[in-house]
Amino acid sequence: MASLPGAVGMWLWPDLPGRRVGSLSVWRGESDLREFVRLRAHVDIMRDYRHRGTLRSRTWQVGELDRAGLWHAATASLA
Repeated sequence: MASLPGAVGMWLWPDLPGRRVGSLSVWRGESDLREFVRLRAHVDIMRDYRHRGTLRSRTWQVGELDRAGLWHAATASLA
């Protein structure tokens, strides 16, 4: 999987004291995100690790790429 069409960027972070990890991925459009979610490799990983914890996800759309705004929205949704 050398590239993912429509992928713009991704942040990953650990919260060691809280025993959590997080990620924020940015896609050009909803159809690109849906294609990624359906990839066999992604499905297999999610299935293999589903017993390791609780998964929460959220999607939203923005007009332009604002890294600080994305980070704020992502962290606010986890609070």
